[in-house]
Amino acid sequence: MSSQINQYDSSISELESLLSQLSLTNEQHNLATTLPSLIYGLQSCKQAISDTTSSHEIRVHCWELVTKAGEICANSAKNAVSRDAIGSSGTIELVTGFLKLNYRNESPSSNVQCLRVLANLCINHEKNRQKTLNSGGISAILSILKHNNDLDVLRTGAGALLNAGLEYDPVNIEIARIDGLSTLSKILEPNNILLNNIENIDAARTTVHFTTRVFSNIASSDEGIKRFADGRVLSPLIHLLSHASSAKATEDDVDILENVVEILENVALDNEKVQEIIVREGLFTNLLDYLEHAKSPSENNEKLKKQYGEWKAVVLKVIVSTTMSDNNMTPLFENEIILKRFFGWLSIGPSRDDLQICADTNCVKLVHEFKVVESLVNALKTSENNIKLQHAVVGIIKNLAIPVQNKSLIGSHGIIELVSPLLDPEVIQPIQLGVIGILKHLSSGDVLNSKRIILGEKSYTSETAMETKPPTPLVRLLILTQKTDDISIRSEGTRTLVNLIKTSVSAAKTQQTHVLDVTTLRSILNTSEIIRPIYDMIIESKYPVLQNEGVIGLTLLVLDDSAKSKERNHTLYFLTNNNTQVSEPNVVDPDNSSNVASSSSTATSISPLLDSLLVIMVNNKDKYPDEIRHNVCVLLEKAIEASNDSYKKYFRDHIKKLLVPLLDPNRVRPISDTLKSDFEKLMQSLT
Repeated sequence: MSSQINQYDSSISELESLLSQLSLTNEQHNLATTLPSLIYGLQSCKQAISDTTSSHEIRVHCWELVTKAGEICANSAKNAVSRDAIGSSGTIELVTGFLKLNYRNESPSSNVQCLRVLANLCINHEKNRQKTLNSGGISAILSILKHNNDLDVLRTGAGALLNAGLEYDPVNIEIARIDGLSTLSKILEPNNILLNNIENIDAARTTVHFTTRVFSNIASSDEGIKRFADGRVLSPLIHLLSHASSAKATEDDVDILENVVEILENVALDNEKVQEIIVREGLFTNLLDYLEHAKSPSENNEKLKKQYGEWKAVVLKVIVSTTMSDNNMTPLFENEIILKRFFGWLSIGPSRDDLQICADTNCVKLVHEFKVVESLVNALKTSENNIKLQHAVVGIIKNLAIPVQNKSLIGSHGIIELVSPLLDPEVIQPIQLGVIGILKHLSSGDVLNSKRIILGEKSYTSETAMETKPPTPLVRLLILTQKTDDISIRSEGTRTLVNLIKTSVSAAKTQQTHVLDVTTLRSILNTSEIIRPIYDMIIESKYPVLQNEGVIGLTLLVLDDSAKSKERNHTLYFLTNNNTQVSEPNVVDPDNSSNVASSSSTATSISPLLDSLLVIMVNNKDKYPDEIRHNVCVLLEKAIEASNDSYKKYFRDHIKKLLVPLLDPNRVRPISDTLKSDFEKLMQSLT
């Protein structure tokens, strides 16, 4: 063999001898003095390998020598002291040349050692990193990785790229520029490496971990982020997220998972192109799966469990940003499966503590940090005839309107005016019910939103404007609740009316509206058109909780100052009118709220409303809790206080005879001291 090589170039024989000597001695100490001879011999090997006339035996032997020389140089480069000498000797350029010759992996062991040389020389050494870049070393490494599946080669190559680009942007920019991300993505795809190397899983994990760190380096620059807008890159990355958080994941996968989440945060949070690819490539459900199913592999590791919670918060941000991308809203909101899962987070139950943390803060973050209201408004404005989109957007707004912190901001974006036309009778029931939910939530405790619902969003002053003024949200709500046979719409619509009453009556003078406006709101609400649905809910509802809300609403109205300024107190009128149908459901515009609807006549011995209240108070069937019975007593007591002599006589005639047995100390069914006190106060008010 040696004679054959000498026929080509005797320097190869000299290299063989030199390598034998270095192997027997302290190679770090002797390498510096022998580098010129080593480089010369390796150059001869390169010529022999490149020569198409060289025999197979010569090529094999030369690759063996390259492997030995590479191992010696790589080991020496572990020592920081050696990196200057080796880097300035031409080794980097020569090693890069060998990688280019060996891209088909003719000698896997040679590739491994050459890659080790570059990896170790680039540790904390910018000059060597730049030389690697200048010599074409980065493209050579990527070419090796592209054409090889050998795990050792892949691991070492990924490590070389990592060391070369660590805190050195020129290398990372080059990797991105020459489409290195798509080459490296094959390593991230779980089916390629992790699942195909179960017998050598530690090496496989290391390979993937190195690669995710390379991705992290690239994702730290604006130029690098642009290169992630590629389905070939994003798909393996998000598939890896699913794999690293699956039920089979272990603590050894945690580092990989952490890197993937960091990458997604950098490249997807504010990048609409990336977000559109996530949806287009069907990767959105992978993100949903992660948020819903990922769990810490160690239940006893509290620190790790906390990390998982933090990572879920990041992925949640990505999900929300992706959902709110203009080009994604329609395809996502038309996907009923995705929508159901999305809504689930906004109202997640306490059984999932990990998601509850997201749910508790998610709605507030969506509105205040992600500014999703603007996107939802735009979606609604362009959703005409798109029922699925309308249903989806309305459902999201309804849930977002629940937190107190969100009400004012959502209302200020004109949402009330925008959604109220969807209360029209021809709109489908689920959308109507969602809009009522929005109004109910936004009006709860927020006087400005209540004003928007009652008076409308805009002011109309000229006669022309008055003639063309659209119905206010309140008028639309009243029309719908009167015309519908749907119990849920009637109940929720009436609960919204009660919310409006509560908010307007309790509005402090310091709130962001004029006192005159609050008085106007109260005056509009204290009318028969508003009281009638509450009247119906108390009489007809099978649910004490709904009846209780109606009782509270009437109590506030009967006490309100606006009742004193009218010809009659409408609540007292309903409480004392014996007609089974007190008034026709004739809705008028609140601007002309003095119009009182006409009465009709099927007389009974007692007002249906008062009769229902007394049934609750007496509670013969033990259906009603003491709370609602107490509230009925308060309503009746306050109604009596507001009554003239005629009304008082009516109440006395119908209530007193029922109170006497309730206060009998010898009654079989005792009552609580609190309720007894309520009955006594009510009896006192009748005297």
